[in-house]
Amino acid sequence: MNNLSPIVSAQLADTHARLKNARLTRKQKAVVITKFLIDYGADLPLSQLPDTIQAELFHQMSAIPMVNQSTLAEVISEFAHELDPVGLVFLDGLTRALSQLDGKIGPKTASKIRK
Repeated sequence: MNNLSPIVSAQLADTHARLKNARLTRKQKAVVITKFLIDYGADLPLSQLPDTIQAELFHQMSAIPMVNQSTLAEVISEFAHELDPVGLVFLDGLTRALSQLDGKIGPKTASKIRK
């Protein structure tokens, strides 16, 4: 039995039809990858993203009712292909670099760098 209001049901049907008939945007693909990684246990530090991006992620995620297996496979393949040439990614900024090296460099050195 469907407990959704007719308005919500119509909105979901409209969103589903648009996604079925159109390619996913880059934002939607990012949401698909994010959801996939979370579903498979990745601990993504989403709280470190700016508030506006966190809100956009939430809104995009809430607007995608379903992604079929073939679309998921395409999105994951595209994501892997884009990451393939990346060797290493260095974090921007002193604070992030210190955070990543926390416990790996001496406290004296870390204190000097912070000054």
